[in-house]
Amino acid sequence: MQPLVSSLSLPLLAGLFLGLAVVVGVAGTFMAKVADSLAERTRLGGTLMGAVFIGVSTSLSGISTSVTAAASGSPELAVSNTIGGIAVQTAFLAIADLVFRRVDVLGNSDTPSALYQGLLQIALLTIPPMAMFLPHYSLYGISPVSPLLVVAYAAGLFVLRSVRAETITPQDDEVRWARDEAREQGGHLRHSLTALWLRFAVFAAITAAGGYGIGQSGIALVGKTGLSETAVGGLFTAVSTSMPELVTVLAAVRQRALSLAVGDILGGNCFDVLFLALADIAYREGSIYATITGRADFLFALTIMLVVLVMLAMLRDRGKGGEGRGRRRGWSVESLLILGLYLGGAVALFGGG
Repeated sequence: MQPLVSSLSLPLLAGLFLGLAVVVGVAGTFMAKVADSLAERTRLGGTLMGAVFIGVSTSLSGISTSVTAAASGSPELAVSNTIGGIAVQTAFLAIADLVFRRVDVLGNSDTPSALYQGLLQIALLTIPPMAMFLPHYSLYGISPVSPLLVVAYAAGLFVLRSVRAETITPQDDEVRWARDEAREQGGHLRHSLTALWLRFAVFAAITAAGGYGIGQSGIALVGKTGLSETAVGGLFTAVSTSMPELVTVLAAVRQRALSLAVGDILGGNCFDVLFLALADIAYREGSIYATITGRADFLFALTIMLVVLVMLAMLRDRGKGGEGRGRRRGWSVESLLILGLYLGGAVALFGGG
């Protein structure tokens, strides 16, 4: 089924796509801030429920895009949008590390929970490509791989509960105080709980609608440009729907909340893998995993390699004393590799159609 925007000319379609990307970036950023305040005000902050709540909030545009693409009969776009979003959000950590040169963002974020989330993300990312080589059974059009992803994620969260039982350091207290102070100055703590929920609902509706529009525009761009669904989904729609995460991670690093920045990206990416399960439900022509192509396999491998480099950067100075950690010694080699690898992968996807 062709989307309504397919009748637009390529310049108008590109303009619409960019406009929706701006809308998602702005609305998604405000929604993430309100969600953070809600998690604190409702005492969800610091718990698994809080992590899931904020993860869902920042992922609404990506969910909407992947589900829209799958329901419209473009499963390759849905898969590539999901994995491409995870890849670019991982690259955002390298961007933050290179922008704030005085702070070793990755080297100072080696908390047990962050390292565990990186391992969980790698484990979840290996399941869909493996499913490609298995018999493609489905029940009511839903592959058994989809509930397996959900169970694996839930099991990972269960284990994470014990991993997160870490000692709170004075730096953590300072970070929490800075975040609370910033929210109070921004007016979030002065709003009533009802007003916060209303603001959240408005921003969530705008973000989800923007994600739907990006999905429809992405499908139309595939037809107009002749590019593959993997190239459009893995690059254009993925980057567009991930802009709130870039703003969030830069803001966290600016406040020196390094573990928060890295943990939010890695933990959010674990949740984002579940987009595939939702897309599989929306795709009515069988198992969505049966549609995974060689280009999508490349995207999975690229994303796993990016996560591995993030973890290597976190482990680089582990075990050194306080004087040996956190000091910038020129450009971070790992961050340069992460950004270079992502850009190289993007060129390969784009060049391959």
